[in-house]
Amino acid sequence: MKNIILYVFLLISVFQVTGCKKFLEAKSKEEIIPKTAIDLRELLLGNGYPQATSAYFHFLAMLDDDVQLNTASSQVGTTEIVARFPVYTWQPNLYDNTYTLPGLSGSLTSYELLYGWIRGCNAVLDYADDVTGTTEDVARVKAEALALRAFHYYYLINLYGVPYNKDKSAAGVPLKLVSGLTENPIGRNTVQEVYHQMVKDLEEAISLFKAISVTRNDFRINLPAACILLSRVYLYMGEWDRSITSATLAAERGGALTNLTGQNAPYFILDYNSSELAWNFGSQDVSFPPGFLPSPDLLSMYSEADVRSKLFFNNDQTLPAKYSNDFTVSKFGKGMRTAEAYLNRAEANAEKALKGDAASLQAALSDLNLLRYNRIIGYSDVIINDANVLREEIRKERRKELCFEDHRWFDLRRYGMPEITHTYKASAGSSVVTFTLKQNDPYYTLPIPDGMFNNNKLLTQNPSRSQAPRVGQ
Repeated sequence: MKNIILYVFLLISVFQVTGCKKFLEAKSKEEIIPKTAIDLRELLLGNGYPQATSAYFHFLAMLDDDVQLNTASSQVGTTEIVARFPVYTWQPNLYDNTYTLPGLSGSLTSYELLYGWIRGCNAVLDYADDVTGTTEDVARVKAEALALRAFHYYYLINLYGVPYNKDKSAAGVPLKLVSGLTENPIGRNTVQEVYHQMVKDLEEAISLFKAISVTRNDFRINLPAACILLSRVYLYMGEWDRSITSATLAAERGGALTNLTGQNAPYFILDYNSSELAWNFGSQDVSFPPGFLPSPDLLSMYSEADVRSKLFFNNDQTLPAKYSNDFTVSKFGKGMRTAEAYLNRAEANAEKALKGDAASLQAALSDLNLLRYNRIIGYSDVIINDANVLREEIRKERRKELCFEDHRWFDLRRYGMPEITHTYKASAGSSVVTFTLKQNDPYYTLPIPDGMFNNNKLLTQNPSRSQAPRVGQ
């Protein structure tokens, strides 16, 4: 039965696979079943990894407070701008007209896209104990599949589930842990259940990765990347000590921080030429067209000596410039970096310092100063004795360092879902209006795409879908 299920799965998926060889080209049911660890790695590459040809949630940059429409731009009223209106202004029907432009449809079906990749991970895990291969090869493909499954669920739960620190017992997303079809529909697991599964997968992946060599520059998820993700998940859960432990392992086993103070523009931090990049993935099809700007609030946070203001943005600071302009399959638009490990650890220690732990305050301050030393010309260590002030400084540093890398929207959710505003202008002759996302707005948990309810009668919609259309003032 398992062989039949995988046979059907592979037939459906074969046209998405770019690296699979003999076992996908076989003509009989028996030949198409993966028999080696190498077969499984090829299957995972084509069906479990984010693809370079699909937009990978670049719409997240349109949701947060790091972006603003340039209402004086000649681009106002163009198709590129209008297509982003539903997500930029937080409309409940964002899926009806959003991202119909070529190359951007990945954001329209993010729910389906993620579950498709999870299905690929599940297929690999279903067969990982049955294939032949060296102990290291089997361990590596299993570790990659587990880490990737957690990675995809991380996006799902933070797009479509409420923040963990708001209500972990609330409806999250369905947990699908096998590749085969189920006889009955699957309802939504709780936020806590999804997080616990992510932790379980990542801890098992890390255990497997520890026994094998770390490979970088091959576009495969690895030990440092899995540790960074686990430290992030624990941070979201408020598990400070565990976040610190995972971040420390990431810093120890990953690349050193890149000293940017000696770099010249253009410098792409999300490139394997950067020593601190642990894993590079996803598309460079960045959904940030002319007409949209990094917000003045974000840009004002960088001092003159902070080289990120020059390296992370183009010369006139109208576009983020973290992404290489080499649009080939050897370059990808997203990544996990050692810098995040230091920021995760610093924030977790700052939270402990709020409870009166003096050693944690010094540890948090040390990580903050180290990152700044590698980003700001002539930087001298600062002394901060107030834990509240220190936590705020770390959060600001996180925003400056990780902007446009899919962090800010998720960080705003766990920071209490503050009110933010976006200005908009429909056409050259129209007035400028302001759209507001209110404090604790239901839209901080996105609507599930309407089409997902057709085949799953147990699936329930989020309150953000039933909101009235948002109107600018």
